[in-house]
Amino acid sequence: MISRRIWVGWGLAVLVAVGAGCRTGPRFDPRARVKPVEGLTAVALTNQLNPEWLRPPTALYTLGPGDVIGIEIMGESASRSTAIVGPDGRIYFHLLPGMDVWGLTLAQTKAKLETGLKQYLRDQPQVVVTLQGVGSRHVWLLGRLAKPGVYPLITPLTVLEAIATAGGALTVPGTTEDLADLRHSFIIRHGQPLVVDLERLLHDGDMSQNIYLQPDDFLYLKSAESRDVYVLGAVGRGGPVPYRRDLSLLAAMATAGGTIQDA
Repeated sequence: MISRRIWVGWGLAVLVAVGAGCRTGPRFDPRARVKPVEGLTAVALTNQLNPEWLRPPTALYTLGPGDVIGIEIMGESASRSTAIVGPDGRIYFHLLPGMDVWGLTLAQTKAKLETGLKQYLRDQPQVVVTLQGVGSRHVWLLGRLAKPGVYPLITPLTVLEAIATAGGALTVPGTTEDLADLRHSFIIRHGQPLVVDLERLLHDGDMSQNIYLQPDDFLYLKSAESRDVYVLGAVGRGGPVPYRRDLSLLAAMATAGGTIQDA
């Protein structure tokens, strides 16, 4: 009996001490400014979306291997022909030897052709150069798209325009449920993933994520078919439940047969 009273007394003493400490100790004021901690330095965030990606590219198109151009000397319809930029960046036209046009704009290519043809023609030639096919610039659009594939990048192309070009993201037939896991889909540029939230772009209409693609960009919409959440324990049918974007805790539990007695 005595020992029990001693333990009860010690317990009351501890409770009083804790209560006193709570009353007399420092209190948290959520409105107070946080003081910087000494020895720590500010670190800039590196995973922010570059605002330059949202601006359409303004640089003129430059030729590369695989591009097809039309060439014609004005006033000579028989001179009309097409030329493919070879793997070495050269084209062949008329009497000219192989001419390197890799990295040149159409205007620069026109001027170079006119200079080269001048030594073979009596009058100063006027050349017309047109771009007829793009083979040097592509974007990869793969995954859960209606028409996945490699597409030429002819004009400035945003993410939304690219997905539309590939037929749009696939959905479950007869529903609006995505077959693509947009939260885990991604864009790769120069071997590095870009900080672009495709779920915010496609579902929420957040145009701040609608960047312009660059040559050799890789856009991949990951499959959502294998996504599951697991409901285990005191439920009717424990196991995996197919995940969907609007899946709530109650809906997941109901899919698993609901709770059982003593859950």
